[in-house]
Amino acid sequence: LDTNGDQPKPHGGVAPVYLPLAGSPLIAHVDASFCDTIDQRRVGRPLWPENCATGSVDIANAVLVVRNPGSLSTGDGNVLAQIQTIFGADRVSVFPDVFQGPATFPGVVVISGSVSDANIGTHFRNLGQGVVVLKQSLYDEMNMTNSSATSSEGTFSASSLRIFGTGDTFNSDHFTAIGSASGFTSGGYTTVNNDPAVTASTAQFGWGAAGQFARTDGAIPAALNNLGIFHYEQGQTMFHSFVAPAPRIGFFANDATAGALSTAGKRLLQEAVIVGTHGDF
Repeated sequence: LDTNGDQPKPHGGVAPVYLPLAGSPLIAHVDASFCDTIDQRRVGRPLWPENCATGSVDIANAVLVVRNPGSLSTGDGNVLAQIQTIFGADRVSVFPDVFQGPATFPGVVVISGSVSDANIGTHFRNLGQGVVVLKQSLYDEMNMTNSSATSSEGTFSASSLRIFGTGDTFNSDHFTAIGSASGFTSGGYTTVNNDPAVTASTAQFGWGAAGQFARTDGAIPAALNNLGIFHYEQGQTMFHSFVAPAPRIGFFANDATAGALSTAGKRLLQEAVIVGTHGDF
């Protein structure tokens, strides 16, 4: 038993072990050392380094921020299920949008499309953990887009997304690997730059006009400047000279849209949360 004084450390043989989803790009990209700032899933270890020991199996956390945890919308429930697929149910907390939260948190924060913009404001802008934003009207508060003007963010009626390939106009990288390796065959995804149906029917997709340093990952096929998925790595400059303190991901699934995600859309959301947790690899 590995202890911290007279208390056992929160890891060991009984802790949950993450098994990557079939075809996940995490496979073959995991460091051998279990005593690092990241665990087997390449996510941040809770309370590292005090609770780190060779061979330990640590687990990370996630927070889902919604409008009303006591009565989840269909979209919130769907988002929660995808996050729990990655982390396990016991490591995902659901908080109301009035939750102010700690200055740091050992995991990723996912802001659902059901939240009130007024309640969220700029609270998560400086958070030192990854943030995945599912409501495009908050992109400007996060400095992920230039402003709230219709030229910077909005919604578009669609049912599929174009996943960009490395070397094309938009020069994506991480989600290219996800797209080509994740096996979206049940959702219609077969090759990079195919347009998988990410919702069961036409829905309102949130989009943002990302900055020059953003990774542009997926767009609405009929309007390729309308980015449905984009992200900034830690240390990249976003708008207004703001440097991302940790990964920042914009994802198209507003509340109602999140409730209509197809198999491919759910898988994209899962991988977006993984990117929000540990960034590109």
